[in-house]
Amino acid sequence: MTRPDILSDRRRFEDLVGGLLRSGGEGSYGKLHLVCIQNMMEPGQGGASAETLLVKAVSITEQILRRRLAAADACLRLAEGQYLLLFPSQSAAEGHVRAMALSQEIREHLMGESRLALEVVAQTVPLSALEAVDGEDLVARMDAAARLAAQPHGLHLSVEFQGVWDGRHQRLIGNRARIRRDFGGQVMYEAATLFAGNEDPLATDVNEALIQAAAGYGQDRGVLFLPLVINGAVLEAPGALERAVNRVAARNAGHVVFELSGAIAQLARHQVRDVVRLCREQGGKVGVRMMPDRETARALHEAGVEFLCLNALQARQAGFTDQAIEALLAVVAHDTADFGFHLCLWNADTAREVKYGRKVGFHFFSGSVISPSLPLAAPPRLLQEWQIYV
Repeated sequence: MTRPDILSDRRRFEDLVGGLLRSGGEGSYGKLHLVCIQNMMEPGQGGASAETLLVKAVSITEQILRRRLAAADACLRLAEGQYLLLFPSQSAAEGHVRAMALSQEIREHLMGESRLALEVVAQTVPLSALEAVDGEDLVARMDAAARLAAQPHGLHLSVEFQGVWDGRHQRLIGNRARIRRDFGGQVMYEAATLFAGNEDPLATDVNEALIQAAAGYGQDRGVLFLPLVINGAVLEAPGALERAVNRVAARNAGHVVFELSGAIAQLARHQVRDVVRLCREQGGKVGVRMMPDRETARALHEAGVEFLCLNALQARQAGFTDQAIEALLAVVAHDTADFGFHLCLWNADTAREVKYGRKVGFHFFSGSVISPSLPLAAPPRLLQEWQIYV
């Protein structure tokens, strides 16, 4: 079978997508993936030199796509540097991993053009966005859906920061990043942004948004607690986790805590050790977001985990009462006391939660009672307990 022409095979692409829609597609994630080159310069910046390099970047990108796409795949160029990919024979998660791997290969080939601020991003375009609309052809609808997905941190993902309070030293000592998703008029944070649970392939997009936010985090903002979602899609994307950790550590080494979340509790112990080692070798400290039993806590301690994090928001969304959350804090503190973890309580809503957490042995806190969640990280400062417990 002849390889598809990524520049002109519009009819074949439309027929394939139309067939998927008629057969009911594959849920909200679908099999469409957008890969695009984003120029990070301001309009007009760089002049003719920037335009020449952009043309070269597009040429390199299209060479890679032609070389990597199989005959069964399809690709449509929507605009210069913007490509819609379809992998009909693969699942949504498999296609997402392929799209991420392609974007990373393109990014690595473009890194030599250091005079131009380029970023290569991969996003999933939901098939549900292509439902029939009278008077519009399918490619027009695909183009509109892709343009929506191509917005910064596609799928309406953004990052906010919470101040992190050190209860022992009565200070805000840094910030914790948290992912935000705006969807259908609702605002969701953290685990709630992953509609398909811990194994949602959107985890790769969540991590990318967090990593980009970390790139702009200044050392004068104190310690950065950076949650990374760990799941099958992240671990199976070739080299994705290594590159993510390296990108963050290159700028934030010595003052970043990688907070491992997602499916981390379901991983085999040797996998957890490998991920922890990777983070520590790059100069980061490591925390995990889970409630371990004693043997798991021992294994985490031996692997080099220093921070044990509980998310009060996630507990409340699961239906926990205030009393149940307090019981949970007490159990975790008691069962892990031998191992010397720094215990962290995130998204505390009330002074009561913070006061009780401190009583049973928790050390670091974030949440609305500590400071608001804001797009910009705040600098460290004195914050005494009487200012929280009022």
